[in-house]
Amino acid sequence: MVFSSESRLLRYRVPQLGILYLLFLILSGCATYSQGFKEVEVKMRDAKYSEALTLLEKQMDSDRDRVLFLMNRGMIMRMMGDYEASNQSLEEAKKISVQLEAVSVSEQAGALTINDSMRAYVGDSYELMYLHIYKALNYIDLKDFDSARIEMLQLDVRLKELKDEDVNDNAFARYLSGMVYEALDEQDNAMISYRHAYEVYKKKEKYTTTLPVILKRDLLRMSKKLGFNNEYEKYKNEFGDGLANATSSRSKDEGELVVLIHGGMVPVKQEESLNTQSPQGILVRIALPYYNPRLRALNKVKADVDGGSYTGEKITDLQKVAMYTLQKDMGGITARAIARAVIKYNSSKKVGKQNELAGLALNITNFVNERADTRSWSTLPQDIYLMRIPLKEGVYDVDLLINDDRNTKQTLLNTPIERKQLTFKSMHWVGPIELTKPKDKNSRNRNR
Repeated sequence: MVFSSESRLLRYRVPQLGILYLLFLILSGCATYSQGFKEVEVKMRDAKYSEALTLLEKQMDSDRDRVLFLMNRGMIMRMMGDYEASNQSLEEAKKISVQLEAVSVSEQAGALTINDSMRAYVGDSYELMYLHIYKALNYIDLKDFDSARIEMLQLDVRLKELKDEDVNDNAFARYLSGMVYEALDEQDNAMISYRHAYEVYKKKEKYTTTLPVILKRDLLRMSKKLGFNNEYEKYKNEFGDGLANATSSRSKDEGELVVLIHGGMVPVKQEESLNTQSPQGILVRIALPYYNPRLRALNKVKADVDGGSYTGEKITDLQKVAMYTLQKDMGGITARAIARAVIKYNSSKKVGKQNELAGLALNITNFVNERADTRSWSTLPQDIYLMRIPLKEGVYDVDLLINDDRNTKQTLLNTPIERKQLTFKSMHWVGPIELTKPKDKNSRNRNR
């Protein structure tokens, strides 16, 4: 197709730019999914989770979005501390997503002729992993480690089923599995999971985060504990004598406090579009999703307990994972958008030859209906930080210091530590939700 600024709309004595302006006004009134989610975000930022849940439930109006609704509902209920209800929602989302993976012919046709949001939402590959991860974390908070173990085994099966070889593994999931096995005193399985996490971190740094020092400590500690001397020496040579010596000085009778800080929210998908006209005046629109990364909700996490100070370490960067996953999918998304543009152009041209006004009406309808699919699991955190703090048996108050725009402090009161046992504590901190500014304000909405 070749486009120019000539327009048959001039025949109706309506200025071309006026028609485009009118259509942009119509489009601005057609909110994408991400635009409709902003009120929920604000309530979450203010820790008004019950109000956020009420708003979310009011927005649920389509079976196509059922999985997405359940994902967000499950996360908000987890933030409210209702771990059982959270798991019910996440489990239902898991089951429906599996059923929907065999996409119906009618949904495929709707996506090709109208827009991608006509398809039922199944979830991105990384989101499907986090259904299992957050179910396991809920079980951990319920102190049901056997169920957490089962969930991580199910995730292992799921990872093998995912088709995208570049993103079908998750370092944090492997690390979490290791901690679950440790809590169940399955030391050999824990070591296997830590090894696997190490391999994935090393391989997938481009879209997760660098190999955490805390995992290096665990590899040194567990390989020495299990008598894997050659492996211990390998890690010692790679990580350095200083880290190895610090790890070996830890008391075997101590318990451990495992603190997970789930910070911020992943960016939401937004829409960018190319809007133009053919020589015959047929309006053409191509709309694509993109991520505008958020400002970091927190930059540093510390814990003060029993006279010691410990710094948290980022173990996953979900903002980076989300953006990388969309980048990997953009080829298919763009191909479908171009195919739709061709179909809509040809249908408008065909109808216009028979009846010019009917062709114009169809063209406007096609133009307005072309929207990017901006759906995503928006309540996932931006980053997850981890601290593993060795402590003697006893009861402690733990001061958490979050280096965000408010320098937040929260105290975990009366935290019990048992000898040789892992005690898990999780905290969600949404913080600011503002977006970074695009480099070019005009680059996301092009008119030609």
